[in-house]
Amino acid sequence: MSKDKPSLSNTFWLNHIFAAHSADKGGRPFIYHRWGGLGSHRYQVGFSGDCKVSWGMLAAIPWFTATASNVGYGYWGHDIGGHHNPDGDDGRNGELFTRWLQSGVFTPVFKTHSTKDAAIERRIWKYPDHFDALMGALKLRYRLAPYIYTAARETYDTGVSMCRPMYYDSPEDERAYHALNQYMFGDDIIAVTITNAMAKGEHVSKTEVYLPEGRWYDVSSGELLEGGRIAAREYAIDQNPWLVRAGAIIPLYPESVRNLAKVGTDDLELLFAPGADEGECEVYEDDGDNADYAANCRRTRVTRRGGRVVIGPRAGSYTLRFPCMAQPAGVKVDGAECAWSWDPVDFAVVVKTPRADGTRETVVELAFEKGAPVVDARLTGLKGRQREIDSATEEFKIRLRKVGWAINLPKSWQRFWQAPAAIEARPGDMTRILAGREAAAAEFIEKDLPRYAPKFPADFTERLRRCAAAEKMVKSEL
Repeated sequence: MSKDKPSLSNTFWLNHIFAAHSADKGGRPFIYHRWGGLGSHRYQVGFSGDCKVSWGMLAAIPWFTATASNVGYGYWGHDIGGHHNPDGDDGRNGELFTRWLQSGVFTPVFKTHSTKDAAIERRIWKYPDHFDALMGALKLRYRLAPYIYTAARETYDTGVSMCRPMYYDSPEDERAYHALNQYMFGDDIIAVTITNAMAKGEHVSKTEVYLPEGRWYDVSSGELLEGGRIAAREYAIDQNPWLVRAGAIIPLYPESVRNLAKVGTDDLELLFAPGADEGECEVYEDDGDNADYAANCRRTRVTRRGGRVVIGPRAGSYTLRFPCMAQPAGVKVDGAECAWSWDPVDFAVVVKTPRADGTRETVVELAFEKGAPVVDARLTGLKGRQREIDSATEEFKIRLRKVGWAINLPKSWQRFWQAPAAIEARPGDMTRILAGREAAAAEFIEKDLPRYAPKFPADFTERLRRCAAAEKMVKSEL
């Protein structure tokens, strides 16, 4: 507090001066400073303090970030990974740093920071065992920038923070008040933080996720989950848990974007979450570096009704992604026939539009043999299952070599394992290939697995059986 003015916070006054000085120069005020008391957030993005490096501190961050919105303090920056005083070897704990960075993707300010301490490491290339997962978090943050920027504008317009507790949307559900490791990130994303280390000998972290009423698409696993419950979930270290409301449309930058100050492209990707045939979103854009955003901005409306998508006038091209969608019979863009492809990583139908000049709407129409577009149950959760299948396949090859057999996998397993790649090569045959995948899985269990079982440990044989048997279970999930 000021010595001369006991009721005046020096920090509050400094925040005011810094913001006003930036505005006087014609720029958009943006400062990152310490807490100056309630009301000071009208000037700066908050700094939550020098936090301890520990799993316990990571567990406190989601609750802190979300509930700050209750007093209108919606923009917080945290020292991702922790700042000082690590518990044991947590300063160089790759699992802890990965989970903290993944959580940071879904916070207003995304930055790592720590004190100068040889026991603390924040360079991602110093974690070779976790590098891919850490790089995946960085890429996801860049990809989500259009969604985040739109949510920031909504925060400006409404006063409702982009990070907010689950009970904002479900005030009468007692379970929403106890979901401390998750929050709504904008209107359509549930961000979940893994706050505990994997148990010894385990390859996944276990957590519980509160799912509000409706359906939710788990982007990490590709599963479509029913809401109105608390779901037990498991996530490997390279899986950053975030769930999207069924039917929501999430605007993304393409993976090629490396600099958010100079994006270098007008192209956008649109992720259409499965589970509902209707949805809409708005993509907000402005110059980003001046003070005339109140009037000089662009809001592009995107709507989906069944197989018809309408994108408002805007210069640029679009990549539309439809995870878990059944094979379309045909696609048209602005009335002209258009080819579609298939993404073997996200297991999604992909449509790329020609570049639009911004003078008119872009209309994409997908036709289906049975009329309305439907979710193909064989694709739900396939993203997560295929990850386990890929891992089991590598071990399968190693074990074949150890017992002196040829490393050639049985044909039934190959057809089962390589189905996603086959669809990528021949997307028009998706329906037939998926049917063949299920048949190949059954053939492996009935004919081939019994031949290998005597040569392999029982736990690995059971792992192979579970991978193949899962194909028979998916039909009843939806």
